[in-house]
Amino acid sequence: MDFICYISTACAVIMTLAVSFTHHFLQWHLVYAYYLLLAFLYNSKNKDKRAHQYDAFVSYNANDEGWVLGELLPKLEDEQGWRLCLHHRDFQPGKPIMENITDAIYGSRKTICVVRWS
Repeated sequence: MDFICYISTACAVIMTLAVSFTHHFLQWHLVYAYYLLLAFLYNSKNKDKRAHQYDAFVSYNANDEGWVLGELLPKLEDEQGWRLCLHHRDFQPGKPIMENITDAIYGSRKTICVVRWS
């Protein structure tokens, strides 16, 4: 009986240490994995429900337009076969800019934000 109490107490202590270690050091990895799993399940469940006009909407600063048009656009559209939404060619003239942006975001599967560090 003493041996069973020893083994069960040792297992409880080891499990407590393992859970504490995991929670303290791997908390953000676990949260990220959880939300990644939820996104995967949501996308697989709703895959055929919505047809998107674009594969991605590209949001960028005017200073980055040369890089987007010269490097990103040929790489994704020509080599990868993506259909990108760019404001200078795909936005509807005369429509308010906020409506164009929201329509582009909701009409695209993904949104790409180009951020340049100075």
